[in-house]
Amino acid sequence: MTILHALLIGAACCLVLGTGLRWLAAVIQLLINLTTNKPKGDSQ
Repeated sequence: MTILHALLIGAACCLVLGTGLRWLAAVIQLLINLTTNKPKGDSQ
């Protein structure tokens, strides 16, 4: 039971961390898009 609990907790932590990283990446991409959203020059 203890090993099972450890596996479940580990899986939950991985899920939370993965979701947090995805959310963080999305926010960073949004910020980059906002920063790069100036009048379109030659930079892409």
